[in-house]
Amino acid sequence: MPPTGDPLTKEQIADFEKWIGVGAVFPQVIVIDDGSSHWAFQPVRPVSSPGSLNNRDWPITDIDRFLLSKIEPAKITPADDTSSNVIKRRISYALTGLPPTPGELEKVGNRINNDLEVSTDPDESHLGNYVDQLLASNAFGERWARHWMDLVRYADSAGHEYDYEIEGAWRYRDYLVRAFNSDLPYDQFIREHLAGDLIPPRIVEGRNESLIATAWWTLKESPTAPVYLLKDEADYELAAKLQTSVPQLLELNQESRATLNAYGLNHSFEHTRTYGRQCLLARRLVEKGVRFVTVTLPRVHNDSRWDAHGELHKNHTVHALIVDQPIAALLEDLEQRGMMNDTFVVFATEFGRIPFSQGKDGRDHNQFGFSVWLAGAGILGGFVYGATDEFGYKAIENKLVVHDFHATILHLLGIEHTELTYRHGGRDYRLTDVHGKVVDEIFS
Repeated sequence: MPPTGDPLTKEQIADFEKWIGVGAVFPQVIVIDDGSSHWAFQPVRPVSSPGSLNNRDWPITDIDRFLLSKIEPAKITPADDTSSNVIKRRISYALTGLPPTPGELEKVGNRINNDLEVSTDPDESHLGNYVDQLLASNAFGERWARHWMDLVRYADSAGHEYDYEIEGAWRYRDYLVRAFNSDLPYDQFIREHLAGDLIPPRIVEGRNESLIATAWWTLKESPTAPVYLLKDEADYELAAKLQTSVPQLLELNQESRATLNAYGLNHSFEHTRTYGRQCLLARRLVEKGVRFVTVTLPRVHNDSRWDAHGELHKNHTVHALIVDQPIAALLEDLEQRGMMNDTFVVFATEFGRIPFSQGKDGRDHNQFGFSVWLAGAGILGGFVYGATDEFGYKAIENKLVVHDFHATILHLLGIEHTELTYRHGGRDYRLTDVHGKVVDEIFS
């Protein structure tokens, strides 16, 4: 150091050590180019054709003149003119990947000088007309669409062992060909791929081209069993619905400031904000027609949520702070929007807790006394069903078991639990095992 020349002096090495010790701060101002100065992002402007050329006979078009303006200073001799058939073949291969047919060669004719412009001559013998003909052909779109299909890993089938056909994949393939043939602007092309179900439809011959573009999300390898393919089809349908609904669903800025504050999204405690967001999203999901929504408490204290085998006071204090405001806001919001008539809310935890301590300051599980609260559709409000002994240890009044609880929930959802019974292995089974009674007393 340095690799050549005299080595650094002790003083210079000491300076480097001191500089590194203070953080190796580089005093020079470094300007990072954002790319906007690149030539491709500059506005199109007219440029004069180079005039001072030695060889004035070789150029045919302005493109030739620009090429020659660089070739001559480099002392390179331009290539001789080639035959018109060679030019036609090069154009055809470049645009379509295919050679021209004999008929195309004859139709275009043999003129190559000054005929790259489009001609109105009805015999279409100019190369410019031939180029337009190739650009308008399906072969042009097929050649260039295949590069995009490589990017999105397009295939007509799902691969894997049995290589099942991906139903409808061809619609996306044909969409790409049409997009390239119609010179669809690239920004529109990308928008249709990312959000074709949300932007205004682009209808062509009765097809919503924007929506077809979203099919690229379904191009993936699939398991072999047919049952999985049926599941994939259902998943694709669900994914399409999610793509339509979820982006708007997550736009919480559509909510009023009062609503966001009510749910605690501006709360000083991070986990209250998280739980409040979940509760608000739950209401928005229900509004979108989602039938079952689960809201789970964030992990914050000993990763145990309400399961307070120790530090019960701290555990419950923190978790009550998390859930109280968002839950109250959810119930009030559902009521104000008239959604309580057909929305059923269940608040439950893992177990009840024993009324005496576990260890120093915890509470163990208690399967003998367990409280949940219900609200909404079909539930009698302001009503308590059942009671424990004076210690809160065991249920002694209107005792229920979990099968009764499940049977009652199923009833409120319009399902008679006994009708789901089936016979297997010599005994009956259903969602409530062979037990469960519906608690009619809690219904409004």
